[in-house]
Amino acid sequence: MISTSDVRELANEHRFSTANLEKVFRLVDLLAEIYAHPFLKDCLVLKGGTAINVFLFDVPRLSVDIDFNYIGSADKDTMLQERNTIREIFDRIFKVAKYQSTPSKNYGSDRYNLWYRNVSGNRDQIKVETNFLLRVPLMKPVKSRQKKLFGVLPLPSVKILAQEDLFATKIIALLARHAARDLYDIDKLYQLKRTDIKRSILKACAIFYGVINREDFRKMSTDAIALITERDIKRTLWPLLRGNSEFDLKKAQTRVHRFVSPLLKLTSTERQFVDSFFAGQYTPALLFKSKIFNNGLAAHPMVQWKISHILKHQESSEEGI
Repeated sequence: MISTSDVRELANEHRFSTANLEKVFRLVDLLAEIYAHPFLKDCLVLKGGTAINVFLFDVPRLSVDIDFNYIGSADKDTMLQERNTIREIFDRIFKVAKYQSTPSKNYGSDRYNLWYRNVSGNRDQIKVETNFLLRVPLMKPVKSRQKKLFGVLPLPSVKILAQEDLFATKIIALLARHAARDLYDIDKLYQLKRTDIKRSILKACAIFYGVINREDFRKMSTDAIALITERDIKRTLWPLLRGNSEFDLKKAQTRVHRFVSPLLKLTSTERQFVDSFFAGQYTPALLFKSKIFNNGLAAHPMVQWKISHILKHQESSEEGI
């Protein structure tokens, strides 16, 4: 962790909130410890806002949590064994780093609220969450490139979801929960006009994450983008931006609508995949035609979980007739 004076100086220089900038440095320190561990470095892949804004982009906004997918093994029994190992290692790392850890564990994920005293002496927290159902990445994860955070702190080498895989999760999150941060991240992606992201691959990934989402993908639309308000921006986005940042909500909504709309216009084959899925039949060959996709997608644990719930719902509906 960099010194208190350096945190204050960098916050002033880059016009970020001191408390939130400190969170980023703490996240980076934790990631360095996690990816230095011989077991953790191979079984955890980073996703979400920290992967995007800290490791892919040059920190256009701050991110205040760590989101992992466990990818150690698709096998459930192996996962359960390794999940306990991860918990034990995390407990040691958090204790050494002097965090007061408040864990929250459910069937599909482990979440830790890590409490500490920030540079201003106030009680604050960062979050670390690991998903154990999304343990088969759609594509081969990538290693982050070497760079320094604000030219000061060397970033550790971490494993990140492939870009199409990563941004597809953001797009579906935007449509499902219409959060201001998701809008901002997708808008930045649009404005950067990255030519290394294949639209056809991004679309396939988005459809996949759409059908396994808690919300009904068949009802998702770009109308969700318009639900984000100026109040949402002020409350949840502005605290993460530089003090001199400009963000025009209406223009961002227009750009993101333009970017996302084509991804929701399904071909007949894509429509067949979606309809079959919600009928309780998973046919990955209809969607994943490129060799770039993971061979293990036919037995994706999250798909199996989702399909079982679809079939149970169908059975209960039939019993009620």
